Amino acid sequence: MINIYRDAIAQCLQVFGNHNLISVFRNAYTFDDIEMNGEDSIIAINGSAIGLSHYFETRNHDALSAIISSAPVHNLLSEASLRSTIAVNGDVIIPGGTFRVDDNGIFTGLLEDASVFWYEDTNGIRIPFYKMYSWGDKDIDDPDEYHRELRNKLTSLSSVYLNGPFNLFQLWPSRQPVNGDNDIETGGGLADYVINDFINSIRAVRSDTKRPAGISTPSAISGAWSYELAANWGYYAVPLAPDYNAVGIKGINYVKRPEFVIDNIYKKDDYGNIIGLKFDETIWDDVPEISESTYYYYTQSIFTKLDRAGVFGDPDNIKNNLLDYTQLLANRKYPSSGSEWDISGEHGISKLIEKAKSRFSVYTTNGYYIQVDPSLSPGEYNLSLLAGFNLYQECANSRAGGDFESDTEYYLVFNENPNIDLVVDGVFNGIILTAGSVILHGGAT
Repeated sequence: MINIYRDAIAQCLQVFGNHNLISVFRNAYTFDDIEMNGEDSIIAINGSAIGLSHYFETRNHDALSAIISSAPVHNLLSEASLRSTIAVNGDVIIPGGTFRVDDNGIFTGLLEDASVFWYEDTNGIRIPFYKMYSWGDKDIDDPDEYHRELRNKLTSLSSVYLNGPFNLFQLWPSRQPVNGDNDIETGGGLADYVINDFINSIRAVRSDTKRPAGISTPSAISGAWSYELAANWGYYAVPLAPDYNAVGIKGINYVKRPEFVIDNIYKKDDYGNIIGLKFDETIWDDVPEISESTYYYYTQSIFTKLDRAGVFGDPDNIKNNLLDYTQLLANRKYPSSGSEWDISGEHGISKLIEKAKSRFSVYTTNGYYIQVDPSLSPGEYNLSLLAGFNLYQECANSRAGGDFESDTEYYLVFNENPNIDLVVDGVFNGIILTAGSVILHGGAT
């Protein structure tokens, strides 16, 4: 379980393991995707899902932000994979989208923005729609071709057969943070709502590929996207010229609320004095009203504020500002041909580890610094055992006060050996910088 008490700002939110849970109390800002691949798992976002990348022309996954629920695809249609769910209570803003590549790594076409559309009939056929579609060169030249065929099927087939069951958008209220004196992140019952009410509501309805009886779904979703959302056992779609009108779209709502703005990036006057928040709720004031005729300008206005996109671009946008608050750990290049991968010679994690070895050397006598012996044999090691004391109990005791201000035990863990994986299966407060993996087992918080 991973609980993110404020905004999640990440390259991506991905679940590959089974029985995993990621909850985000405010907004999720991702440079790449929100992606579900594991079985019996949940990604729950109380605020809005805000993708930050809009470079369609590159046709690289890292340059496009989408929502991908593909657990059934990767787990041979297992029943447990049908229980994996992505839920978003706030706006759904997806500047990018998913796309298909062939076995040689070549781009073959754009899919829906929030996937997957699921086909299931009385003959026992269960398959994502994009695997039923006949792909060809036409889809590279005209990306709308797939979406025209998808719209045809969505309108001609009953939702009993073709729908979007793995994403649940705006089914439940987005609980706003309350800035209390004791706990700014979880005041006003926010933690109890997200961890209990919200998660339990998801568990009560997931695994049904048809809408459960008694569950109502919104007729329209607030946000911005380019094609379709597979969600709420149905679909939501933007206009697609010349034959297809919008289905269930409405203007942004939740990102305009002051309780959900980015509250730690400031604008300054010419003398360097802070004069207010750089991206408060007023940033959306000039976004045009949404309608069939204005939808393109509506989405471009939103996407431009998030990311540069051709002539619409502004280098001083939200994506670039949030990048300044992150550390690049690794990067990759995509193939210039179908048979050859380009590997980047720059590896951010290697540079970071080398700098850390030098900087952290002054902490060796600090009781809150845990350095993993790099000469250990390759394998998995429990973090508490490496610490040499009951690390989890110390961290748990520091949380007994009920709010973050009472926490006194925070630790810095450093591992420079990529062949050593750290296992966490208890309460941990602090930062882990590792060249290997971090494995979360039951009880990890």
